[in-house]
Amino acid sequence: MCSKTFLPWVWLGAALLAGAARGQTVVLEENVASANDYVALSEVARLEGGSGATLSRFAEIYLGPVPGVYDREFIRSRMSRHGFDVAGLVFAGAEAVRVEHARSSAPARLPGSDPKAAGISVREDSRKLVERAVEDHVRQWVGNRVEDAEVEVGRIDWPQGISAGDRIESAWVAEEGVPERGNALFHVRVRTSEGRTFDVSVEASPRYYVRQIVARTDLAKGRVLVRSDLSSRIVATDDPIAGETSDPDALVGKRLAAPVTAGKPVLFARVEAVPVVRKGSRVRVIYRGDGFTIESIAKAQEDAAIGDAVLVQNPSSRKEFRARAIGPGTVEISASEPTGNNER
Repeated sequence: MCSKTFLPWVWLGAALLAGAARGQTVVLEENVASANDYVALSEVARLEGGSGATLSRFAEIYLGPVPGVYDREFIRSRMSRHGFDVAGLVFAGAEAVRVEHARSSAPARLPGSDPKAAGISVREDSRKLVERAVEDHVRQWVGNRVEDAEVEVGRIDWPQGISAGDRIESAWVAEEGVPERGNALFHVRVRTSEGRTFDVSVEASPRYYVRQIVARTDLAKGRVLVRSDLSSRIVATDDPIAGETSDPDALVGKRLAAPVTAGKPVLFARVEAVPVVRKGSRVRVIYRGDGFTIESIAKAQEDAAIGDAVLVQNPSSRKEFRARAIGPGTVEISASEPTGNNER
């Protein structure tokens, strides 16, 4: 059994497209073979009547895992989540699109999926309840850290005390967390309608879909990244906590420590912070209070990138205090973040 759990992720600023869909037509294909693990809307449909910016946002909408079937209503809901005014959309072409793998890469079903293989006969609804307990556990564990999740449930080791006539009323995973990679063994506790409790071992393979930031074009070493340098795609992984950002804005303003070719991932290991405040330079200090703003000049005592705390010195009193770098040659102090303890 393969269950697909949709975990939405909404782009910041998508609301800017509200109203942009009026007079536009989405032409949907009927059958599509995708080489990807997770299909993009632009692979199965084309948008007619859209501007350049609208077409770019259209290309960043993803539907779900491959294989799958996605109808007009589902596509409409996905476009709505990305800021399109779906009331003005017109659909043409197929009522739904069926997406299959262009290559043979679908995960093989694990052995032991038939309970009779273990020599134990159980009700099919009992098996489904155990499978759903594992799926729900994985979904709750990953939360919104991934775009989507599937769980391929394989062998279930039923205890000898369960008979074909038993009906399981509830099932839950009796452990915290999820093994990070590959096939995992889950310990599921089940309770029958007679009130008996058993422990069941379930072998399953979680599969996660994460958004990956990639280079739109070839990027040279030393380039300071801007938003137009970056795009995204969704890829399958067995490790949902890969330590990489799914937000391209987190990379904007960083400098590449190594070249990246078009379509390749832009990783944190390949970027470095760019100092916007240099040690010994004069900086503009902005103090933001409750309803007022005061500006002055100070001297930076160290280098700092955007967002970094930086030590600066008042040129008159020689007192030093900490501020936050917010731009080239500019630091900020907020009234909600007193610096009295940092003065020296």
